[in-house]
Amino acid sequence: MYLPLTLTDGTAPGLSAISAATVTGTVSGFGAAIGVSDFIVMTAVSDVVRGAVFELSKGMALAIDQKIRATLSNFGQQLPAGNTAIANSLNIQTNSLIRVKDLMRATAKLRQSDARTWPDGCYAAVAHPRVAFDIRNDQSVSGAGWIDINKYASNQTVDLIYRGEVGKVAGVRVVESSDGKQMFGANNAAGAGLSAVASGFMTYVIGPGAYGVVELDGAAASVFVKQVGSAGSADPLNQKGSVGVKVYFTPVQLEAARMVRITSGGRTL
Repeated sequence: MYLPLTLTDGTAPGLSAISAATVTGTVSGFGAAIGVSDFIVMTAVSDVVRGAVFELSKGMALAIDQKIRATLSNFGQQLPAGNTAIANSLNIQTNSLIRVKDLMRATAKLRQSDARTWPDGCYAAVAHPRVAFDIRNDQSVSGAGWIDINKYASNQTVDLIYRGEVGKVAGVRVVESSDGKQMFGANNAAGAGLSAVASGFMTYVIGPGAYGVVELDGAAASVFVKQVGSAGSADPLNQKGSVGVKVYFTPVQLEAARMVRITSGGRTL
């Protein structure tokens, strides 16, 4: 941080130096393709190509999400739900549920670190549906009640709503994702602290600049449709086509003080 100096009348201040840190990441390629035949295209009841585009796009979005999730799972400041004093924060009990107060602690931790908020003055949290359910139904904190998204979204702000956003509370907008980080019991080394039947979750509370995503120029996630008969001499009877998706990217950790991970249990729905 470069604070303003006291100026002397008629004297130019000295120039301060500014530094930068190098952040590196290894870009990887991800892709998949499905073959379609002329016979399937002609006889299928539904649009085979459209269905293939949908399924591959969904799979690619999930792969990107999981790659980013893996990068964030050991990054940022960590707070167990209920401020439980435990040697291993993965050793979380199923009934150690997240509360609104945990989000308040997370925002206090971020503000203490001078982490910026998003333009609307809030942080963003990504939570598993079972965790989001607990947040929505927590009535333990007076004056910090849950606000459903339909009560603050409007025609003017609809473009600013996160995909999957369900509401906000205590200065945090909550995004619900079935792909939220889940820690299992004894069958999963990453959750070895859990019992064999227990299940824990990790909720990310994120401010701007916590992490970034690097893409190769012109190589963003793309769909490729090769129509039946487009292969030329490699397909002399016009029998084959394909649908594929491809991306080259990598997520990178930027500033740990701009993100908090809350580990909690999750009730059985």
